[in-house]
Amino acid sequence: MKDFPSCFGDSSVSLSEPSTGSSTYAGTNVFFLDKSLLAVHTCIYKAILSSRKEIIIKLVWSKTSHSHSLSVAIEDGSSSSSTFSSTSSRPPKSSAATVMSGNVTIPANTPIALQKKRGSRAFVTEGTVFGLHWDIGSAKYGSGPEPTKDFFVAVIADAEFSLLIGDMSRDFVRKFDDIPMARFSCLCRKEQTRGPTAYSTRSKFRDEGREHDIMIYCKGDEWDSRDAELTVTVDKKKVVSVRRLKWNFRGNQTIFIDGTVIDMMWDIHDWWFCNPPGCALFMFKTRISADSRIWLEEEQSQSGQAVSGTGVGSSGNGFFLLIQAIKKQ
Repeated sequence: MKDFPSCFGDSSVSLSEPSTGSSTYAGTNVFFLDKSLLAVHTCIYKAILSSRKEIIIKLVWSKTSHSHSLSVAIEDGSSSSSTFSSTSSRPPKSSAATVMSGNVTIPANTPIALQKKRGSRAFVTEGTVFGLHWDIGSAKYGSGPEPTKDFFVAVIADAEFSLLIGDMSRDFVRKFDDIPMARFSCLCRKEQTRGPTAYSTRSKFRDEGREHDIMIYCKGDEWDSRDAELTVTVDKKKVVSVRRLKWNFRGNQTIFIDGTVIDMMWDIHDWWFCNPPGCALFMFKTRISADSRIWLEEEQSQSGQAVSGTGVGSSGNGFFLLIQAIKKQ
Protein backbone atom coordinates (compact mmCIF):
# COMPACT_ATOMS: atom_id res chain seq x y z
CA MET A 1 0.00 0.00 0.00
CA LYS A 2 1.16 3.51 -0.75
CA ASP A 3 2.30 5.68 2.14
CA PHE A 4 0.06 8.52 3.20
CA PRO A 5 1.74 11.72 1.97
CA SER A 6 1.82 14.69 4.28
CA CYS A 7 2.00 18.44 3.87
CA PHE A 8 1.13 18.84 7.54
CA GLY A 9 4.30 19.27 9.56
CA ASP A 10 4.13 19.70 13.31
CA SER A 11 3.99 23.47 12.97
CA SER A 12 1.38 23.24 10.25
CA VAL A 13 -1.23 21.93 12.65
CA SER A 14 -0.22 23.83 15.76
CA LEU A 15 -3.32 25.23 17.37
CA SER A 16 -3.88 28.07 19.78
CA GLU A 17 -7.31 27.56 21.29
CA PRO A 18 -8.99 30.84 22.31
CA SER A 19 -11.24 29.24 24.91
CA THR A 20 -8.23 28.17 26.97
CA GLY A 21 -6.77 31.62 27.46
CA SER A 22 -3.10 31.93 26.60
CA SER A 23 -2.45 28.20 26.30
CA THR A 24 -0.79 27.11 23.07
CA TYR A 25 -0.98 23.59 21.71
CA ALA A 26 1.76 22.40 19.37
CA GLY A 27 2.25 19.31 17.29
CA THR A 28 0.12 16.91 15.33
CA ASN A 29 -1.24 15.15 18.46
CA VAL A 30 -3.17 18.13 19.84
CA PHE A 31 -6.52 16.73 18.74
CA PHE A 32 -5.80 13.37 20.37
CA LEU A 33 -4.55 14.93 23.62
CA ASP A 34 -7.34 17.48 24.11
CA LYS A 35 -10.55 15.49 24.37
CA SER A 36 -12.63 18.66 24.65
CA LEU A 37 -12.05 19.11 20.91
CA LEU A 38 -14.82 17.41 18.97
CA ALA A 39 -13.48 18.33 15.53
CA VAL A 40 -10.54 20.23 14.01
CA HIS A 41 -10.19 21.16 10.34
CA THR A 42 -6.83 22.40 9.03
CA CYS A 43 -6.87 24.04 5.58
CA ILE A 44 -3.62 24.97 3.83
CA TYR A 45 -3.67 27.48 0.98
CA LYS A 46 -0.99 28.80 -1.35
CA ALA A 47 -1.11 32.21 -2.98
CA ILE A 48 1.17 33.43 -5.76
CA LEU A 49 1.59 37.22 -5.86
CA SER A 50 2.25 39.26 -8.98
CA SER A 51 5.90 39.36 -7.87
CA ARG A 52 5.83 35.51 -8.03
CA LYS A 53 6.33 35.35 -4.29
CA GLU A 54 4.56 32.35 -2.75
CA ILE A 55 2.54 32.72 0.44
CA ILE A 56 1.37 29.80 2.60
CA ILE A 57 -1.74 30.36 4.72
CA LYS A 58 -3.07 27.88 7.28
CA LEU A 59 -6.53 28.15 8.81
CA VAL A 60 -7.39 25.92 11.77
CA TRP A 61 -11.09 25.69 12.63
CA SER A 62 -11.93 23.91 15.88
CA LYS A 63 -15.09 22.89 17.67
CA THR A 64 -15.83 21.99 21.28
CA SER A 65 -19.17 21.16 22.86
CA HIS A 66 -19.79 24.85 23.57
CA SER A 67 -17.79 26.93 21.07
CA HIS A 68 -16.19 27.32 17.65
CA SER A 69 -12.83 29.01 17.11
CA LEU A 70 -10.30 29.92 14.45
CA SER A 71 -6.53 30.35 14.39
CA VAL A 72 -4.39 31.49 11.47
CA ALA A 73 -0.73 31.02 10.55
CA ILE A 74 0.86 32.79 7.59
CA GLU A 75 4.35 32.65 6.14
CA ASP A 76 6.30 33.24 2.96
CA GLY A 77 9.02 30.99 1.67
CA SER A 78 11.90 33.18 2.83
CA SER A 79 10.60 34.25 6.24
CA SER A 80 12.19 33.47 9.59
CA SER A 81 10.12 35.76 11.83
CA SER A 82 6.94 37.75 11.72
CA THR A 83 5.33 40.60 13.61
CA PHE A 84 1.71 41.36 14.20
CA SER A 85 -0.41 44.13 15.62
CA SER A 86 -4.13 44.33 16.35
CA THR A 87 -4.31 48.09 15.78
CA SER A 88 -4.79 48.17 12.01
CA SER A 89 -8.31 48.91 10.74
CA ARG A 90 -7.54 48.86 6.99
CA PRO A 91 -5.66 46.45 4.77
CA PRO A 92 -1.99 47.50 5.01
CA LYS A 93 -0.25 49.11 2.05
CA SER A 94 3.11 47.92 0.84
CA SER A 95 5.06 50.18 3.19
CA ALA A 96 6.00 48.37 6.39
CA ALA A 97 5.99 51.70 8.26
CA THR A 98 2.19 51.66 8.33
CA VAL A 99 2.09 48.70 10.72
CA MET A 100 5.34 48.81 12.67
CA SER A 101 3.93 50.67 15.67
CA GLY A 102 3.39 48.46 18.73
CA ASN A 103 4.32 45.22 16.99
CA VAL A 104 5.32 41.96 18.68
CA THR A 105 7.90 39.56 17.26
CA ILE A 106 6.80 35.92 17.01
CA PRO A 107 8.32 32.89 15.22
CA ALA A 108 7.27 32.40 11.62
CA ASN A 109 4.23 30.17 11.08
CA THR A 110 3.05 30.61 14.69
CA PRO A 111 -0.75 30.29 14.88
CA ILE A 112 -2.57 33.47 15.86
CA ALA A 113 -5.72 32.72 17.87
CA LEU A 114 -8.51 35.08 16.87
CA GLN A 115 -10.12 35.69 20.23
CA LYS A 116 -12.49 38.31 18.81
CA LYS A 117 -15.30 37.36 16.45
CA ARG A 118 -14.39 40.15 14.04
CA GLY A 119 -11.39 42.38 13.56
CA SER A 120 -8.12 43.12 11.73
CA ARG A 121 -4.47 42.48 12.42
CA ALA A 122 -1.32 43.50 10.61
CA PHE A 123 2.05 41.75 10.63
CA VAL A 124 5.33 41.89 8.75
CA THR A 125 7.48 38.98 7.64
CA GLU A 126 10.88 39.89 6.17
CA GLY A 127 9.71 42.41 3.64
CA THR A 128 6.16 41.08 3.18
CA VAL A 129 3.40 43.14 4.77
CA PHE A 130 0.28 41.20 5.69
CA GLY A 131 -3.21 42.23 6.69
CA LEU A 132 -5.59 39.70 8.24
CA HIS A 133 -9.31 40.56 8.33
CA TRP A 134 -12.16 38.39 9.55
CA ASP A 135 -15.78 38.41 10.64
CA ILE A 136 -17.31 35.26 12.13
CA GLY A 137 -19.56 37.07 14.59
CA SER A 138 -22.80 36.03 12.87
CA ALA A 139 -21.48 32.85 11.25
CA LYS A 140 -23.78 29.87 10.85
CA TYR A 141 -22.40 26.38 11.42
CA GLY A 142 -23.39 22.88 10.40
CA SER A 143 -22.15 19.78 12.17
CA GLY A 144 -18.47 20.62 11.61
CA PRO A 145 -16.12 23.32 12.92
CA GLU A 146 -16.15 25.46 9.74
CA PRO A 147 -18.90 28.03 9.19
CA THR A 148 -21.25 27.52 6.26
CA LYS A 149 -22.49 31.10 5.76
CA ASP A 150 -22.47 34.68 7.06
CA PHE A 151 -18.70 34.97 7.49
CA PHE A 152 -15.47 35.92 5.74
CA VAL A 153 -11.71 35.64 6.18
CA ALA A 154 -9.40 37.79 4.06
CA VAL A 155 -5.61 37.93 3.88
CA ILE A 156 -3.72 40.70 2.08
CA ALA A 157 -0.02 40.33 1.25
CA ASP A 158 1.98 43.22 -0.21
CA ALA A 159 -1.27 45.02 -1.11
CA GLU A 160 -2.73 42.00 -2.94
CA PHE A 161 -5.61 39.83 -1.79
CA SER A 162 -3.99 36.43 -1.22
CA LEU A 163 -6.98 34.65 0.35
CA LEU A 164 -10.71 35.28 0.37
CA ILE A 165 -13.19 32.76 1.77
CA GLY A 166 -16.76 33.06 2.97
CA ASP A 167 -19.96 34.39 1.44
CA MET A 168 -19.40 37.85 2.96
CA SER A 169 -15.99 38.29 1.33
CA ARG A 170 -17.44 40.00 -1.74
CA ASP A 171 -18.85 42.83 0.35
CA PHE A 172 -15.47 43.26 1.99
CA VAL A 173 -13.63 43.35 -1.35
CA ARG A 174 -15.92 46.11 -2.65
CA LYS A 175 -14.52 48.45 0.01
CA PHE A 176 -11.06 48.18 -1.55
CA ASP A 177 -11.47 48.15 -5.31
CA ASP A 178 -7.87 49.30 -5.82
CA ILE A 179 -6.37 46.12 -4.34
CA PRO A 180 -5.62 43.43 -6.97
CA MET A 181 -6.35 39.74 -6.53
CA ALA A 182 -3.50 37.23 -6.33
CA ARG A 183 -3.89 33.66 -7.53
CA PHE A 184 -4.58 31.26 -4.66
CA SER A 185 -5.76 27.67 -4.20
CA CYS A 186 -6.25 25.08 -1.47
CA LEU A 187 -3.35 22.63 -1.33
CA CYS A 188 -4.74 20.23 1.25
CA ARG A 189 -7.19 19.73 4.08
CA LYS A 190 -7.03 17.65 7.23
CA GLU A 191 -10.25 16.88 9.06
CA GLN A 192 -10.04 15.36 12.54
CA THR A 193 -13.21 14.18 14.22
CA ARG A 194 -14.63 12.11 17.07
CA GLY A 195 -17.79 10.13 16.51
CA PRO A 196 -19.38 6.92 15.24
CA THR A 197 -18.13 4.96 12.23
CA ALA A 198 -20.03 7.19 9.82
CA TYR A 199 -18.58 10.48 8.61
CA SER A 200 -19.71 13.02 6.03
CA THR A 201 -17.96 16.06 4.61
CA ARG A 202 -17.81 18.27 1.52
CA SER A 203 -14.78 18.95 -0.65
CA LYS A 204 -13.62 20.25 -4.02
CA PHE A 205 -11.04 18.37 -6.07
CA ARG A 206 -10.47 20.97 -8.82
CA ASP A 207 -10.12 24.74 -8.75
CA GLU A 208 -13.10 25.18 -11.03
CA GLY A 209 -14.98 22.15 -9.78
CA ARG A 210 -17.95 22.07 -7.46
CA GLU A 211 -18.14 20.81 -3.91
CA HIS A 212 -19.01 17.15 -3.52
CA ASP A 213 -20.79 15.36 -0.69
CA ILE A 214 -18.56 12.59 0.67
CA MET A 215 -19.88 9.90 2.98
CA ILE A 216 -17.75 7.24 4.69
CA TYR A 217 -19.54 4.44 6.50
CA CYS A 218 -18.16 1.35 8.19
CA LYS A 219 -20.77 -1.32 8.91
CA GLY A 220 -20.40 -4.13 11.44
CA ASP A 221 -19.71 -4.27 15.17
CA GLU A 222 -16.61 -6.46 14.93
CA TRP A 223 -13.94 -7.06 12.31
CA ASP A 224 -15.17 -10.62 11.80
CA SER A 225 -18.84 -9.69 11.43
CA ARG A 226 -20.37 -11.24 8.34
CA ASP A 227 -21.84 -7.91 7.28
CA ALA A 228 -18.66 -5.90 7.95
CA GLU A 229 -18.19 -3.47 5.05
CA LEU A 230 -16.49 -0.15 4.35
CA THR A 231 -18.48 2.05 1.98
CA VAL A 232 -17.54 5.42 0.47
CA THR A 233 -20.04 7.44 -1.54
CA VAL A 234 -19.57 10.68 -3.47
CA ASP A 235 -22.78 12.59 -4.19
CA LYS A 236 -24.72 9.48 -3.07
CA LYS A 237 -22.93 7.32 -5.65
CA LYS A 238 -20.99 4.37 -4.24
CA VAL A 239 -17.36 4.63 -5.33
CA VAL A 240 -15.69 2.26 -2.85
CA SER A 241 -17.05 -0.93 -1.29
CA VAL A 242 -14.74 -3.14 0.76
CA ARG A 243 -15.68 -6.42 2.46
CA ARG A 244 -13.62 -8.97 4.39
CA LEU A 245 -12.26 -6.21 6.61
CA LYS A 246 -10.33 -8.77 8.62
CA TRP A 247 -7.85 -8.74 5.74
CA ASN A 248 -8.71 -5.51 3.93
CA PHE A 249 -8.42 -3.03 6.80
CA ARG A 250 -5.81 -1.17 4.71
CA GLY A 251 -5.98 -0.52 1.01
CA ASN A 252 -6.37 1.89 -1.86
CA GLN A 253 -8.58 2.29 -4.91
CA THR A 254 -8.69 4.63 -7.91
CA ILE A 255 -11.85 6.65 -8.49
CA PHE A 256 -12.83 9.43 -10.91
CA ILE A 257 -14.40 12.70 -9.73
CA ASP A 258 -14.96 15.74 -11.95
CA GLY A 259 -12.91 14.07 -14.67
CA THR A 260 -9.98 13.88 -12.26
CA VAL A 261 -8.13 10.74 -11.17
CA ILE A 262 -8.31 10.34 -7.38
CA ASP A 263 -6.43 7.78 -5.29
CA MET A 264 -8.59 6.89 -2.30
CA MET A 265 -6.72 5.20 0.56
CA TRP A 266 -7.91 3.87 3.91
CA ASP A 267 -6.52 2.43 7.12
CA ILE A 268 -9.12 1.30 9.67
CA HIS A 269 -6.86 -1.09 11.60
CA ASP A 270 -7.14 0.81 14.89
CA TRP A 271 -10.93 0.90 14.67
CA TRP A 272 -11.08 -2.89 14.66
CA PHE A 273 -8.03 -4.13 16.54
CA CYS A 274 -7.47 -1.61 19.37
CA ASN A 275 -9.24 -1.44 22.71
CA PRO A 276 -10.44 1.21 23.13
CA PRO A 277 -10.83 1.84 19.38
CA GLY A 278 -8.25 4.18 17.90
CA CYS A 279 -8.05 6.41 14.84
CA ALA A 280 -8.92 5.51 11.26
CA LEU A 281 -7.35 7.29 8.28
CA PHE A 282 -8.96 8.10 4.94
CA MET A 283 -7.31 10.06 2.15
CA PHE A 284 -8.38 11.36 -1.23
CA LYS A 285 -5.33 12.32 -3.31
CA THR A 286 -5.57 14.02 -6.70
CA ARG A 287 -3.21 12.37 -9.16
CA ILE A 288 -1.54 14.67 -11.69
CA SER A 289 1.21 12.45 -13.08
CA ALA A 290 1.51 11.59 -16.77
CA ASP A 291 -0.06 8.16 -16.31
CA SER A 292 -3.17 9.72 -14.77
CA ARG A 293 -3.54 11.89 -17.86
CA ILE A 294 -3.42 8.78 -20.07
CA TRP A 295 -6.06 7.04 -17.96
CA LEU A 296 -8.17 10.16 -17.98
CA GLU A 297 -7.93 10.60 -21.74
CA GLU A 298 -9.02 7.01 -22.26
CA GLU A 299 -11.89 7.39 -19.80
CA GLN A 300 -13.13 10.65 -21.29
CA SER A 301 -12.63 9.70 -24.93
CA GLN A 302 -15.16 6.95 -24.42
CA SER A 303 -17.69 9.41 -22.98
CA GLY A 304 -16.89 12.22 -25.43
CA GLN A 305 -15.74 14.63 -22.71
CA ALA A 306 -12.85 17.06 -22.90
CA VAL A 307 -9.80 16.40 -20.76
CA SER A 308 -9.84 18.56 -17.64
CA GLY A 309 -7.09 20.30 -15.71
CA THR A 310 -5.44 19.37 -12.45
CA GLY A 311 -6.82 19.32 -8.94
CA VAL A 312 -7.40 22.12 -6.45
CA GLY A 313 -3.80 21.98 -5.30
CA SER A 314 -2.52 22.96 -8.72
CA SER A 315 0.98 23.58 -7.44
CA GLY A 316 2.35 20.41 -9.04
CA ASN A 317 1.71 18.13 -6.08
CA GLY A 318 -2.05 17.67 -6.37
CA PHE A 319 -4.72 18.32 -3.78
CA PHE A 320 -5.46 15.88 -1.01
CA LEU A 321 -8.02 15.50 1.73
CA LEU A 322 -6.95 13.60 4.85
CA ILE A 323 -9.55 12.47 7.39
CA GLN A 324 -8.57 11.22 10.85
CA ALA A 325 -11.57 9.74 12.66
CA ILE A 326 -11.51 8.58 16.27
CA LYS A 327 -14.20 5.99 16.90
CA LYS A 328 -16.43 7.07 19.77
CA GLN A 329 -18.20 4.31 21.63
